[in-house]
Amino acid sequence: MRGYQRDMEGTHRDSQLFIAAAQHMHSTIDTLRPLLIDPEAKRALDQIQQALPIMEDVNQQITQAAVAGDMTHGMSLYNDALKPPAKVQNDAALVITNIQQKLFKQASESVAGSIAGNRWIVAIIFALACTVAMALVIITRQINTVLRSSVAEMSEASAQIASAAGQIATASQGQARG
Repeated sequence: MRGYQRDMEGTHRDSQLFIAAAQHMHSTIDTLRPLLIDPEAKRALDQIQQALPIMEDVNQQITQAAVAGDMTHGMSLYNDALKPPAKVQNDAALVITNIQQKLFKQASESVAGSIAGNRWIVAIIFALACTVAMALVIITRQINTVLRSSVAEMSEASAQIASAAGQIATASQGQARG
């Protein structure tokens, strides 16, 4: 903190970085608020949001103390006024993190159960598909057997017809000569 007193450029740069980080936190809070479903997580987010203006004000006071060269007051502000809301924010962030981890674990367990159920459904559908395929093979073979026997009978009948036609032709020729 003593070096802070001598480095005014660094003091102003750090103050600007703090202000930028605080603005980013405001927008992050606005983004997170509709996503949180747990009331405890919403309360923790409120705690973070309530501590933020206090920290912004204390940061400005610390910067003014550093510029004025009163490092004792600056350290007192840091320890007494900035650290407590920072601890509140850290604790609240930890609460939100723990709740989100718990929800993530529940969701992953739910998904795991869903995956197991889907595996059973896929196995049953696969078994049904195999059964239908086997039934189609059996039906196709039976149809082929019937068709082959019909073709064989038709071939035999056509051979008999051809033989009878040959006999008729021979008889007709014999009568024509005769």
